[in-house]
Amino acid sequence: MARFGTRLVFAFAILLAGFGAAHGEELVVAQQVIYPGQTVAAGMLRQITTRQKLRYNGAIVRDPGEIVGMVAARTILPGRPILPEFVRTPYLVEAGQPVTVIYRQQGLEIAMTAIPLGRGGIGDIIQLRNQDSGQTISATVLADGTLRVGSP
Repeated sequence: MARFGTRLVFAFAILLAGFGAAHGEELVVAQQVIYPGQTVAAGMLRQITTRQKLRYNGAIVRDPGEIVGMVAARTILPGRPILPEFVRTPYLVEAGQPVTVIYRQQGLEIAMTAIPLGRGGIGDIIQLRNQDSGQTISATVLADGTLRVGSP
């Protein structure tokens, strides 16, 4: 059912796409094919106005600023509406690349180096292997690319 709904949005938006319409809705479409893993740049997008209101209740990207700098999670085709789930935040941590892990609790702070066992973006919880002990731990990816173990 979700797949049908997505196709319906695409078909409907393509039929209704126009510029300068008085009663339409603004939405963002790709100007070129954007492949999974590609970072979305402003030049890859354009904003269009539909001739009528869309008959779709789900979320659609309406402002290019919402997704510029994000990474395509699936192929995004030109001229079609972009749904928020088509993009993801960039990974800050890559598997196998050493990272700094910080443990904070009640004023105590300890930093160590560990090896991520998977990729992660801001807020993701990933598994790491402590280089010294070989123990596996979980940590949260922070905006600066470090990882946090324990309470904030």
